[in-house]
Amino acid sequence: METTRQMTREKRTAETRRRAALYTIAPTVIFIISFMMFYKEALLPGKSDMLAHMKSAASFDLVMGLTHNGWHFVCWLFYACLPISLEVAAGLSTAVFNTLTAVLVIWLIERYFKDISSHVPAATVTAIISLIVGPLYLRFYNSRYYMGQGTPNVWHNPTTVACRPFMILITVLTVEYWSCDREEHVAVGRRSLKKTTAYQWGLMLLLLISTIIKPSYLMVYLPVCGLRGLYLLGKGRGKNIISLICQHLYFIPSLLVFLWQYIKIYLLGGISGNVGESGIEIAFFKVARLYASSVTVSLILKMAFPFLVILIWRKVLFKDKLFQLVFAQFVSGLLITWTFAETGKRAKHGNFGWGNMLAASLFWIFCVIFFVKEVLENREKIAESAAEKVKYGIPAIVLLWHLLAGISYYVSLLLNMSSQL
Repeated sequence: METTRQMTREKRTAETRRRAALYTIAPTVIFIISFMMFYKEALLPGKSDMLAHMKSAASFDLVMGLTHNGWHFVCWLFYACLPISLEVAAGLSTAVFNTLTAVLVIWLIERYFKDISSHVPAATVTAIISLIVGPLYLRFYNSRYYMGQGTPNVWHNPTTVACRPFMILITVLTVEYWSCDREEHVAVGRRSLKKTTAYQWGLMLLLLISTIIKPSYLMVYLPVCGLRGLYLLGKGRGKNIISLICQHLYFIPSLLVFLWQYIKIYLLGGISGNVGESGIEIAFFKVARLYASSVTVSLILKMAFPFLVILIWRKVLFKDKLFQLVFAQFVSGLLITWTFAETGKRAKHGNFGWGNMLAASLFWIFCVIFFVKEVLENREKIAESAAEKVKYGIPAIVLLWHLLAGISYYVSLLLNMSSQL
């Protein structure tokens, strides 16, 4: 009996150590490389988005005057409460959000891909790869590395970095919300609450925070949920309209914030107060073509590996409910980027592209995790079959190219940032 208890304690200790390593190594690596990058950007005058955002976080009054101020509030909080410079606060706050993303990638692996999470080195490498890959590079095509292509991992815009962990949480919880038993209850303290209600409250809070940080994800997420709602409405022949409205009430706070942001930026002239300074127009591929000679080639350069994964494993992937939402958000982001543009001074900013890059990031994360899972599960088949070696070898080579391109760009930024951003 004592031997059994000792073995149980040893197993628990080993499991605790495994999970501690799982949730520590990759986030620590991502924090270090993120802080190095974003702190250096904060020191660079006039080149990166970081400088403008950092200056707007210098005081509480400036933060509260912004239309989307979630990242700025965290930056100001670090600056106000710690004896550090504003540049350090900017680098630290952005690195913290990127680290939170790394933690959530590990959480996603452990929640849905247990075969990987049991191998700490595999899970760690998978998380790091998914958060540092970049678009492919062809010197004869690319005048700049990711201007025109976009990128799954943004290194120059702190608000997009801050929005990403909330996107991951919202996407995962939305799939669970759609799939859960409508009558099931969960204990919240001493009270019992419908599971659907608990999901609604959680989604409402996360989506609200995400929109306050940056409305880009809401613009990608809302059309997907809206189209699904219309499909269910048609399937129910309109009889379920009240139920569907109730299921989507969690959008209301975020939509109110989004409406306020729109009014302040486009009708009241934003921070400058210059009414009519900027607007929105439908202009297909207008912004994309400012920075890319071919929209199609640029898309392939950014998404070559995920597209290969879809091509090879499409029958498996499209049966997965989480992947269905991830892919739908990616398509939604593309359509918004290619359709809408701003006018006036903001015309070249490409602000409708941020949702696309956020959705592409989660698409990338899912595909990298899925590919590693397939490799681990089929190691024996790959070793024995030449056809399997080709099947897995081609995506692996393309992934390696993406990884080396991303690392090279990161290093080149650190060494000569002023010529790259």
